[in-house]
Amino acid sequence: MSSNSGAGATAHNDDGKDPMRVAAGLKAALHNPNVSDEAKEIASHHLADITSTSHADDGKDPIRVAAGLKAALHNPNVSDDTKDHLKERLDDMN
Repeated sequence: MSSNSGAGATAHNDDGKDPMRVAAGLKAALHNPNVSDEAKEIASHHLADITSTSHADDGKDPIRVAAGLKAALHNPNVSDDTKDHLKERLDDMN
């Protein structure tokens, strides 16, 4: 049993954590067959939240960011809700 009693699947306190590592963990959960569909949905929404609010100007090439968002829109493994969120991000970039 972990010492994080009370920390549930919906706890999103990422203070002090590297957002790239948090995103990597959420992505891993989405592909883990041992994670429930409900937990995957929560992880998907949290991933969308942290990627949309993470560093607007973090040195990434906006053209490459847009290309990645467009690629995700064509990915059959991305949920419709997430695709809607990605479309909003693309609109915000223009």
